[in-house]
Amino acid sequence: MAAPPGDDMAGARVPLAIVPCEWDVADLAESLDRYDLVGVFDIDAARDTHGLRHLGDDTAFIGWQARRPGLKVCLVIDPPALRERLTAHYGPGNLEGLVSPHATVSRHAIVGPAGIIQRGVTIMPAVRIGRGCNVNINATLHHEVTLDDYVSVGPGAIVLGTVRIGRHASIGAGAIVHQNVTIGPGARVGAGAVVVRDVAPGQTVVGVPARPIKQEAG
Repeated sequence: MAAPPGDDMAGARVPLAIVPCEWDVADLAESLDRYDLVGVFDIDAARDTHGLRHLGDDTAFIGWQARRPGLKVCLVIDPPALRERLTAHYGPGNLEGLVSPHATVSRHAIVGPAGIIQRGVTIMPAVRIGRGCNVNINATLHHEVTLDDYVSVGPGAIVLGTVRIGRHASIGAGAIVHQNVTIGPGARVGAGAVVVRDVAPGQTVVGVPARPIKQEAG
């Protein structure tokens, strides 16, 4: 099958696509001189791409990579478990992480590959962030916070010191996680929740203080 039409690689910049269309991340990529933003891969062909080129769904990547040698992909997609599955689809070596120049990242923090650190984010000393973690606008990670692989932290969330957040967990916008708490793998913290105790793996908590959502029988 012939590769899709496209422009030739622009200069020495790295050609980059985002998955799926997410305007804040596209704006971040365009602000970084390192990248030539080619477009978006998205299974929803009808989605408004804000003027960015729709490159097709995930299966179109190989064709585009043939057309644009060195094409990299930034995975914006949630939930985090899906982000990990798409890592396997695109191949870890084809993924690119983005760090905003308007984020504050301690030199004593460790940020893993293939994630996104958005503008206004503050990452304090001794923070450890795993592979494929997305930390959204104005979130704060205090000292000795650990994010395991493929975690999402929503806009404005605050995670206080010595917290561990397990693989595939997500922290909603504006949530506060108090110190010395463990958020289990696959757990979800609702927007605006205040977490003062451990959250079990796979559990969803909401409210102030955060409490588990009761599962209805049947």
